[in-house]
Amino acid sequence: MKYAAEAFASLMRLVLLLKYGGCELKNTEQLRRKGMTLTELLVALSVSTVVLLIVVLITTQSLRITKATEASMSLDEQISKLHSSLNYIISRQFTALGSFTYSEDVPEGKVQEITLYSGVPGYSVDVISAVSTITYDSSLRKVIHQYYNKSGSLVSSVIAENVVEFEFDPVPLTSYLTYRATFTYFDPVSNDPILTRSAGGAVRFY
Repeated sequence: MKYAAEAFASLMRLVLLLKYGGCELKNTEQLRRKGMTLTELLVALSVSTVVLLIVVLITTQSLRITKATEASMSLDEQISKLHSSLNYIISRQFTALGSFTYSEDVPEGKVQEITLYSGVPGYSVDVISAVSTITYDSSLRKVIHQYYNKSGSLVSSVIAENVVEFEFDPVPLTSYLTYRATFTYFDPVSNDPILTRSAGGAVRFY
């Protein structure tokens, strides 16, 4: 009976060990699986973060390139308009240059406005058929052409935009008028300068 009781007790201990020991092994395996899932999640998050950073960098660089390209094309257009407009207005439409108008807000000698006359016979100014003014408006960053049409109304047209500096420089004792301009393209949203270019040229009176 004694040995039978000991054998029965040993059998019960084995059953309990298998029962609770199996649960312990199962719980350990579950914890191990949870640990692997967490590791995989961390790896996935790390990879996603790296990919996201790469996408952000590429997008930012693409936006910068796009803005720079847009700024370059816009300034090229304005510089071309300035050259062609001044050449057409001064060289082909007007034959005399009036006295210069100096602004008190700019250094002495900087000419930012000129008056043009047309239909002047010889060196006389008694007969004038047209008067035109080309001026620079620093507040608007524009070079503006003003003239009177056939009905006597004042007409204003923009020669060039995005102009941050502009001046005429008449060449003494010649029929040439030179000019210099600085163009800056500003971001439409932040109004920060993106690109700056300088341009200059000369026009002749006939």
